[in-house]
Amino acid sequence: MPSLAKADEIRMLGVVPKSEVAGKGEAQASTRPHLKQLPLHDATELTEGGDQANIRLSEKIYTLRITRAGKLILTK
Repeated sequence: MPSLAKADEIRMLGVVPKSEVAGKGEAQASTRPHLKQLPLHDATELTEGGDQANIRLSEKIYTLRITRAGKLILTK
C-alpha cells in the first residue's frame, strides 16, 4: 500500500493546518463541516472586564485568570 503524504495523514487525524483554519471568531465548523459548531465565549465578558472569573462545573469551582501576557490559566 502506498504511503500517504504527511499532510494527508494529518487531515485523516482531524487536524487542520493553521493556514486552513477560519479567522478569529469564526466557527471551526465552516472549515470542517462534519464537526459540530462549538459555543464561543469571550474571556473578557466572562471576567466582566477584570482578569478573573469563577467557573462552576458540577460541584467544583475553578478560577479562570487572564495573564498580563493575554493568556488564559484555569485552576482548581
